[in-house]
Amino acid sequence: MMELALPGHPASIQANGSLEELEKVTNDQLLKEYQTLLNNNEIEIYVVGDIKPEIIASYIKQYFHFEDREQAVEGPSTQLTSPETSRVIEYEDMKQGKLHMAFFTPITFRDEKFPVMQLMNGVLGGYAHSKLFVNIREKESMAYYVSSSYASQFGLMFVLAGIDSKLEGKAVKLILEQLEEVKRANISDVELDQTKALLINQLKEALDSARGQIDIYDQYMELDKAFEPDYLISRWNAVTKEDIADAAQSLSLEMTYFLAGKEDDSVE
Repeated sequence: MMELALPGHPASIQANGSLEELEKVTNDQLLKEYQTLLNNNEIEIYVVGDIKPEIIASYIKQYFHFEDREQAVEGPSTQLTSPETSRVIEYEDMKQGKLHMAFFTPITFRDEKFPVMQLMNGVLGGYAHSKLFVNIREKESMAYYVSSSYASQFGLMFVLAGIDSKLEGKAVKLILEQLEEVKRANISDVELDQTKALLINQLKEALDSARGQIDIYDQYMELDKAFEPDYLISRWNAVTKEDIADAAQSLSLEMTYFLAGKEDDSVE
């Protein structure tokens, strides 16, 4: 879906590349890229534990002989452009249909409303108590799975569902109905409170490991060098149902992609 919706955009590029591109790589290219990494790339070193910063700093200077470098250059543009086609159906030898819906939002990781959008995603489809799971999978019993995710770096939200091919139209209708409920602030106290609790617990759980602490601080220090987890928790706790409804208004459905089984090629 991403290759069709945003061709050439960083969000559509596979993190592990492709077999076709891999086969083109030569030894000389690989060596050149490695040397560029050592000599030009931005370097960040994290140390976690009961340590004395000045001692660690002296070790780094002693054993890591990196040359000075210019400030990191900006990456490729992440601007979103609406796809030429808003609905795509493809077929594969499979029994379960896969429905993917892509939404754009101007609210990204660097936006003031970022914590609000995190909660909006959680209320809509991020968890087992969310509207999509409860109303489409549990009440309607029409989805093998259904959830939403928020790619905050690019301002993208996805809704994914595994359904029978003949239920595509009904599934899309129900998903958009649940999103409309969020836009109208028809959110229960349980939906809001559980979403806040789960986001907070996930953050605290991540901070229980060294790797988790590095991931959290590496992400959020891009916004504020003095970032502390309690600040983010306070932002989540301050979000209201009306705030979530306002953030949801910014979403625009850009593509509906459906992968159906070959035996269901009557789907239109």
